Amino acid sequence: MNLVKNCPACGRKLRFPIDRGKIRVRCVCGESFIADPDDTTLYKNASFDLARENRPGAGLSGIFRKKISFKALSLLRDRLIERAYRIRYTLQNFPLLSARSQRRIVFAGIAAGIAAAALIYLAYLMFSRRIPPEGVII
Repeated sequence: MNLVKNCPACGRKLRFPIDRGKIRVRCVCGESFIADPDDTTLYKNASFDLARENRPGAGLSGIFRKKISFKALSLLRDRLIERAYRIRYTLQNFPLLSARSQRRIVFAGIAAGIAAAALIYLAYLMFSRRIPPEGVII
């Protein structure tokens, strides 16, 4: 959410976010002040700019949103991030887990290590140069 307030020095309208905590707001005239959302005096002679955030296509990212819908990709990204946090939390609390859960995690780690080693070995076999024996013309 953004707030529109006049500069105390020159009177120019300043638009700044209030949902990011205390921030320093600077005007082009050189005047600056601290905008604290918890301070009620900040809201005197000010107005909220709600239309700017709800307007589709605002800014450069809106141009891309109009052309391509990234809703499915953003949902997938959110799920992957949520899953990564769950895995991190589980690994951080490994000593507190049951013995069965600990064995499953260790087994999954070993299986992932073996799979990674196999992939590296296969890549080595595919891309390594084979030197033909002497006397063989290729």
